[in-house]
Amino acid sequence: MLGNNLNKSQFYSGEIQSRMKSGNTGYHSVQNLLSSSLLSKNIKIKTYRIIILTAVVYGCETWSLTLNAV
Repeated sequence: MLGNNLNKSQFYSGEIQSRMKSGNTGYHSVQNLLSSSLLSKNIKIKTYRIIILTAVVYGCETWSLTLNAV
């Protein structure tokens, strides 16, 4: 699912978790390709960047940076 949820509270932990879940889903959908010995390393990297990384960082330009004090 692509899209961004913006709110006034500026807490993006739910949004980040959603992005990570999308990346995980993308990884599992192409896991057979990435583990195949028939494809070159270059093709695997391009597949990762196009499918997984894109899903994870989609909309990250709208996230604000905050410091979490633990």
